[in-house]
Amino acid sequence: MQKQVCLRDLVNQKLEFDGLAEVERLNTDSFIVTMKNDEIETTWKILKKGVVIENHGEADSILTLYEKGSGLARIFSPYGELRLPLESASIEKQITKDAVEICVRYVIGQDDLVEPFGFALWISQINL
Repeated sequence: MQKQVCLRDLVNQKLEFDGLAEVERLNTDSFIVTMKNDEIETTWKILKKGVVIENHGEADSILTLYEKGSGLARIFSPYGELRLPLESASIEKQITKDAVEICVRYVIGQDDLVEPFGFALWISQINL
């Protein structure tokens, strides 16, 4: 089913996606949101104990975040695969009768090169 969805970059205060997206329920507390337009192609899998974010573009990536504060980033490019740990991961879910909002924050990096990220995904009337 298609629902109105907004995806906001919380660090850069940028709206990444605003429009209709495909939302598929997996079970009572898990679902998949697929957003696609000229600028973005991403899938969020909201699971009971974590979130998996798949991005497709010049370099593909899969980010796996666990509620317990850790995770893994896998980045695929023509040069190979890079695996980096995600630290300080947090997942906040707010569910109301009108919408669902998922906020994820994490730090990605290695050694002295670390960068914080944060995203908010808002989905209209998903009826969880």
